[in-house]
Amino acid sequence: MFGEFAAGRERARAELDAKPWLKEKVLRIAANEQGNNPAGTQGVLETLINRSVNRGTSIEKEARWHRSERGYYAEGSIGRGALENPRHRAVLEHSLERALAGSNITNYATDNASGNLARREESSGAFVPHVTINGEHFSHPGRAEPALRDRWQRQVYGAETARLAEEHAAKQAAKAPAERLADGEVAP
Repeated sequence: MFGEFAAGRERARAELDAKPWLKEKVLRIAANEQGNNPAGTQGVLETLINRSVNRGTSIEKEARWHRSERGYYAEGSIGRGALENPRHRAVLEHSLERALAGSNITNYATDNASGNLARREESSGAFVPHVTINGEHFSHPGRAEPALRDRWQRQVYGAETARLAEEHAAKQAAKAPAERLADGEVAP
């Protein structure tokens, strides 16, 4: 993870460390959205963090229930029982740790939806699909939020440019001195 998305992971970790109750809520959101599916819960957590980066908000602001808090996530079971079950909790904790460490299985997605809502949002162009995991569609804003779509594109461009630059630097550093000379570079 690079650029603003990497910085967002660091901010998310600090916010969750400072607010243990929020970490519990975030884990319940992942459980509510994807049960104990490791990839699904990881994807939900990635998009929550990425959405906070894209919108310039906190994890607390993005981790709100739809009806009771006028937020993003449908209440469903509110993740009841998930954290109380040691195996389920372990899956959720692992998914959160992977997301905070910079996983990107959703390809920088900021949103998730399932069923008919996901199909409507994608077919209308409101959201641009990335990947589907365990029935959950991961996407970024399209026509629904053009300013956020444009910001997302700039953020991804910055992250990918930084990633490619780091990969290039690593390849250059791994070259043997003779190989560098053969490529016309100055020997170290």
